[in-house]
Amino acid sequence: FSERELLCSVSLISRRWCDAATFAHAKLMLVSVGLGEDTGSHDDDDADDDELDSDDDSTNETYMLNDASHLGKKPNHVALKNSVELSMERSWDYLNNTFPWAMFLSEGAFKQVYRVWNSAVGTYEAVSVMDVDVIESTGNKAVVGAELSVSALLSSMARRNICPNFVITRGVFTCPFAPPDSRWGNAETRAPLGCSFDQLMIQPHEPNISKNGRFQYIRMELCKHGDLESFISNQPEKAIDAHEARILLFQMAFSLHTAGDRFAMKHYDVKLLNFFLQSACDSSVDSAVHPFYVLRYGVGEHVFNLRMRTARAFIVKLADYGTANIQPESNGQPVTLGQFTTLENSPPEQMILGDASVQGFGHDMFGLGLCMLHLFTGFAPYEEILCDVVCPPNFKKQLCKIWVKEPCKGYDVIRSIILSDVFEGENGEVEGEPDDVLYDTFYRFLVLFGIPPLKARFKKKSAGVKVWKAIFSTLCADENELDFAKSARRNGRNRNANPRYNEGRRCLDAVQYENDCRCFSIINGNETRIAAAREKLQSIEGGMDLLLSLVNFDPEKRITALEVLNSPFMSPLRERAGKDKQNLHDISHSYLAYSTR
Repeated sequence: FSERELLCSVSLISRRWCDAATFAHAKLMLVSVGLGEDTGSHDDDDADDDELDSDDDSTNETYMLNDASHLGKKPNHVALKNSVELSMERSWDYLNNTFPWAMFLSEGAFKQVYRVWNSAVGTYEAVSVMDVDVIESTGNKAVVGAELSVSALLSSMARRNICPNFVITRGVFTCPFAPPDSRWGNAETRAPLGCSFDQLMIQPHEPNISKNGRFQYIRMELCKHGDLESFISNQPEKAIDAHEARILLFQMAFSLHTAGDRFAMKHYDVKLLNFFLQSACDSSVDSAVHPFYVLRYGVGEHVFNLRMRTARAFIVKLADYGTANIQPESNGQPVTLGQFTTLENSPPEQMILGDASVQGFGHDMFGLGLCMLHLFTGFAPYEEILCDVVCPPNFKKQLCKIWVKEPCKGYDVIRSIILSDVFEGENGEVEGEPDDVLYDTFYRFLVLFGIPPLKARFKKKSAGVKVWKAIFSTLCADENELDFAKSARRNGRNRNANPRYNEGRRCLDAVQYENDCRCFSIINGNETRIAAAREKLQSIEGGMDLLLSLVNFDPEKRITALEVLNSPFMSPLRERAGKDKQNLHDISHSYLAYSTR
């Protein structure tokens, strides 16, 4: 099957054919970067349904040949794989005739993203471009391949009306040529041909044949309003209505729930920068005639009604799957460097437990909690609100002994991150500077969310005991806050009970911690943005409870995405049987695949 047939024809036959087409398209994405092996995500055993169970061997053979998940597994498929690669290649003329205008948007580790005009369909799209040779030379083909396959799988759920909250992939092709800077732009000159398409454009000259390479182009829907972080920063006073924040958070949680349920996906980099906003309805819709747009989501026995004014009707789109994992067997496995993505958002258990912390959905839920706080403050918790809050010197020294100093048993991953830029020079001298981000990150979470009481920590009492001791010895003034005086008790006396000794323990770190909490604690901080967010959350039933359950330091006690959707905080969005009747002038779209009604 061609890519168009996979996306537009095969997927219409039945659910299982659609599943097979989805995995085949994911494989096609991998072939475009030179990968033909199994994605490792799912073995589509269910693909052999009644429609495929035919006595006609030729029918089954055709299916097997065209299921890209089998590419490269048998010798006679090598030629097929090569033919698939060739069928995806496009010429210089195709590149410039199909996309006569482009504008540089952003750049990642392995790709550049552009806004383009697609003359074939007469609309703007987003196109990401990857240099396959560079990816291959740096040994990152598997990493990039994982992102491509995940994007194809999740895109299928948006196309199939299961969940609209993923960026839709419209096609993939390869080209021997990179996009020309004179037309597509770059980081320095973002829009060389202006900020919109003009038909009177001159085609650039074809590059010298010696500059040929391998470049992958992925066509995607263009999210009109950009990423959610930028959208909020452009709002008056960086504030959005509490009801709108709830609707956005619902969609974010629904995307994480469906991705985890269907494909066992853990994103591992959940933040507003990785959620995009698309207009829910076409610009041609007259808001005077249709003042409201409704998204209806089925979740179990409930249907949630997200009613928005047409002018501000948004669909949230989860994107950027470069760190995502769709291996179910990875749940419960020790964390690796792959789970330390945006260091400023690293969940606290990874810094407390170190190598003993495990992979799972809890990472994304903590990130969702930070997103919730961002929605209600209007500012990034780390980069903006707490930007001047730094880890106190004595506490940092204690953490350094645990995380970095040899032997740092149980914290090898953190040590490798902190010392990633430290190396031994030619003369044997140590060069470079340690990365201090994790010190400040951990301390800021302690300030923002507080030190958990002893009974609220991890089930295993010995878990992270060294880090808890460091917190107690430097930040806590009250011996009842943390109790690690067992050795003193064995000697028949508790030094912490001595007021003079306890007063001596009130070092400058404890004073700094108290002052920082007085300003930035979500519980009682007086900083303007923190206090305003707390007031909003406390005025909504279940608001503060939901936030605190998302940022619980113990991932096992952290709320799940499904529990977020069914929380009291979301209950005002539920349709009431026989009471909530849709207005005839409302435009409505329903997503009821997860409804049990």
